[in-house]
Amino acid sequence: REFNQIADLMKQAGLNMLTDRLEVLRKNSSLLDTDLDLLNLIIKGQCEGKKLPEGFDQIDKELLIDELATFFVAGVETTAIALTWLMYHLTKYPHVLKKMRAEVEEVFGEGFRKDPNN
Repeated sequence: REFNQIADLMKQAGLNMLTDRLEVLRKNSSLLDTDLDLLNLIIKGQCEGKKLPEGFDQIDKELLIDELATFFVAGVETTAIALTWLMYHLTKYPHVLKKMRAEVEEVFGEGFRKDPNN
């Protein structure tokens, strides 16, 4: 039940995002070629060969939202795996961890550390 609620929430968020983007693109469809983010690329694929902005009305919104959800879930998993490997390698190579900490402190300030003893 909780899974279905989360899935419905994700679909609604995707629909809201898509609706807002299509509203912007209806006003200026050239943004489809200049602002190349994931959502625009998926919309562009769905509109291929169609006259714009009328082609926006022919978009299969359900399919597009499912595609966005797939990229989102895959992205979360990829990020988690990358962070796991990062932590592994930072513990294996402490000199790299030390350099990384120094850079973080340089950018964010010395008060950035949670543990002043480490």
